[in-house]
Amino acid sequence: MKKLLITFLGILLLAGCSDDKTVSSEKPETDSTSTEEISEPVKEENKIETEQNEGLTDLPEYAILSEKINLDTHKAIIETDNRGNRIILFENDNGIKAFKSIFVKNDNRLKIIKLDDDGLIYNDILN
Repeated sequence: MKKLLITFLGILLLAGCSDDKTVSSEKPETDSTSTEEISEPVKEENKIETEQNEGLTDLPEYAILSEKINLDTHKAIIETDNRGNRIILFENDNGIKAFKSIFVKNDNRLKIIKLDDDGLIYNDILN
């Protein structure tokens, strides 16, 4: 009986130390910094800089934007423009982001946020 037990334990030990590679369906973990480095340039490519804000005149929210933001001194950068919403950042002459507008297309709602201490300066549904 002793010989059988020792033989069985020996086989288990050899099987556990074998060099067989098992195929795993799990994906290997990636370094979080490499993901950030890849996603950052994609975000930059999605931004559309309007040439002296001339593309803004066709937008339904243009009248309110020109009323609340001095478009002569602020450059518009359309960060997101998809079926659901449009996000525009406005930079001053120094390149500092001063305003952010969010236009929800389904609700026809416009929000304008001043990015310094003032916060939300406009939030209403457009007619």
